[in-house]
Amino acid sequence: TLCYFSGEPYLRECPFMLGLIEFEGVDTLFMTRLVGIEQPEIGMPVRAHFRRKKTWSVNDVYFAKAESEIV
Repeated sequence: TLCYFSGEPYLRECPFMLGLIEFEGVDTLFMTRLVGIEQPEIGMPVRAHFRRKKTWSVNDVYFAKAESEIV
């Protein structure tokens, strides 16, 4: 999902992309930001990345294409 609007704390970051990540052996999906992905595809392999400057919130983790090296 490409988000063009958000709550006040995230308005300046719009637009941003959200995705639902499926983990093998887990019965629920994890909603998170997708970074550096122009054309997302269902089933696309992704890799978790963690921001260096932690805020101790859900924004500390994001996902990018598995072969991507975004920091």
